[in-house]
Amino acid sequence: MSLPRQLLRALETNNGTVSTKQANEVGVSNERLRLLVKAEELEHVSFGIYSLPGEFIDTMYIVQLRRPRIIYSHETALFLHDLTDRDPVEYSVTVPAGYNVTTLKNKGFRIASVKREWRLIHNG
Repeated sequence: MSLPRQLLRALETNNGTVSTKQANEVGVSNERLRLLVKAEELEHVSFGIYSLPGEFIDTMYIVQLRRPRIIYSHETALFLHDLTDRDPVEYSVTVPAGYNVTTLKNKGFRIASVKREWRLIHNG
């Protein structure tokens, strides 16, 4: 079994990592993903996330893929924008008020939340 061309393109576009949703959008079924993992042509990284074998796994990117509503903030944002030379001891994220943060806390993330009335509204 080999990787379908459209999946290879999606992997190249996303630096060797693809979500189930992204794979489905290019015509690769969940069953095909499972078979590719079984054939060791893909690695199952996290729930709904796959990568090429031996590919560097960026934990922050994987978390962002799985939780698109989080925003890296505080010291983590400074690090991502090369405004500090220190790696954050723990990643800081900001989430909407009421967002379930149990898993993030268990993984060592520092959590900040934003009230609904403080969110910016974009009309663009």
